[in-house]
Amino acid sequence: MKEIIKLGGISILCGGVFFIITNALLTPFIDFKASFSEVANSEIFLYRMISAAFTVFFLLIATPGIYLYQNKRNSKFGFVAFLIAFAGGTFLFANEWYQVFILPEIAASSPDAIDLLDSSGSFSTYDFGAFLALITFTVGWLLIAIHLIRSGFKPRITPGLIIAGFFLIPILSAIISPSIGGAIGSTVLGLGFIAIGIRILQQT
Repeated sequence: MKEIIKLGGISILCGGVFFIITNALLTPFIDFKASFSEVANSEIFLYRMISAAFTVFFLLIATPGIYLYQNKRNSKFGFVAFLIAFAGGTFLFANEWYQVFILPEIAASSPDAIDLLDSSGSFSTYDFGAFLALITFTVGWLLIAIHLIRSGFKPRITPGLIIAGFFLIPILSAIISPSIGGAIGSTVLGLGFIAIGIRILQQT
């Protein structure tokens, strides 16, 4: 059990580092004014999606370790929180995997089809799948952060950073700009993951 908990600490720490790399260092360099096919074919998009896949992978395998770390303080709320986060991580990793290995191929061979999908204006099954993965992942980790605070995780500011980061990303993106605001919010969120990982490793 101790090895799984330690793996969870290492994984969430790595997930936080890759989260910052993905959203604060790589995403701002993507030209979102270009067509969807051009974006999907660009090198920076590929690097970003590879980093995102590592982010979600590390956070996914961190969830069992964090759950075991909180074993004596877990509740039904905590169980549901970790279950949702694990499901969200699974959904989101599948989405990132697709965008790394499949989307660029489609964009290269059928750019018009990709651009049509992006500009159709309708909520497609592709959009629904991505939205479901993102919302499940977000809700799951928000619930985990709330559970950690409720169960006495010390220092409380560490899970608090996760909650703050998830809210700062859309708020600052709207107030400042998506690239700068998103980078600031993502850094706060990533630091929350890193801080939790460090704390778990210190205790194991």
